[in-house]
Amino acid sequence: RHANSQSQRARIRWLVQRAAEVDDRLEAQARPITNRLVGWRNDQTHLDDALATPALDDLLLLNAVLTYVLEANVLLDLGIGNDTRYCLAHGYVWDDPIPTWVEGQPLPRSNEEPPTH
Repeated sequence: RHANSQSQRARIRWLVQRAAEVDDRLEAQARPITNRLVGWRNDQTHLDDALATPALDDLLLLNAVLTYVLEANVLLDLGIGNDTRYCLAHGYVWDDPIPTWVEGQPLPRSNEEPPTH
């Protein structure tokens, strides 16, 4: 690990927070999205037979949310700016994953710590 490098958790959180700048539905979602992505990655890297396999629908939704976040960041990098949300809304008019994600998350607690893996 290099002293100037971000952790995987920090990189993902930054991407989600940046996407939230153009889609306010992602506000307060950086921690849950980051925890789920890092947790899933760790589960796949450090296989443990005792862990239950996540439901396919959960993984598909997590993948769709990550894709949405990455697309928001690419559009921001391209200089789309304030029109980024408009572009995303048209691209996801029939299959927007964010409402499903937000509805499925428990309300955040201010003292909640991320899981350790």
